[in-house]
Amino acid sequence: MRSFFILYSFVMLSAMAACKQDTPAVQESQAQPAQDAAPAAAAAATSTPGANPPSDAALANGHDYTFLTDKVLIYQAAFGGEKGGAQPYKDEWIDFDTDGTFKAGKLDKQTHTGKWGYNHDTKTLVIRPDDTAAHKISEWKVMFNDQMLVWVGTTTYGDNPIQIKLVRKPN
Repeated sequence: MRSFFILYSFVMLSAMAACKQDTPAVQESQAQPAQDAAPAAAAAATSTPGANPPSDAALANGHDYTFLTDKVLIYQAAFGGEKGGAQPYKDEWIDFDTDGTFKAGKLDKQTHTGKWGYNHDTKTLVIRPDDTAAHKISEWKVMFNDQMLVWVGTTTYGDNPIQIKLVRKPN
């Protein structure tokens, strides 16, 4: 009976070791879907803020990410960054469209427009305003559920100290 447990343990350890060795090969051989190729190129920008913004072609392919495009998103809370203070981004909103464009504003006034791209594999969102002199390009890691999103800034455009909570505008 004792030899059975030793043999069983050996087989299980061998199986686990074989699985761990196969995992990287599988990940390396997966091709990135064409739909995610443009946002991936946008997300691969240099780490110097604003040095190499994503091209219009990289952001203009259109997207079907309902968690971003379903209803207007309202900035509910933010932490860190230059805006600091009690309620940074108070009363601001952003509305992503499935064609890869967005509108943003404060209260009932639209302040700017631009293009966006999302990389499904890295869960990274790139937002590129049309007027980059007035509004900076930004990149965010995205977490979401049905009614809420959390954006965590990346180092690409210097947003890494910022975290933002957004909620869908009620009907």
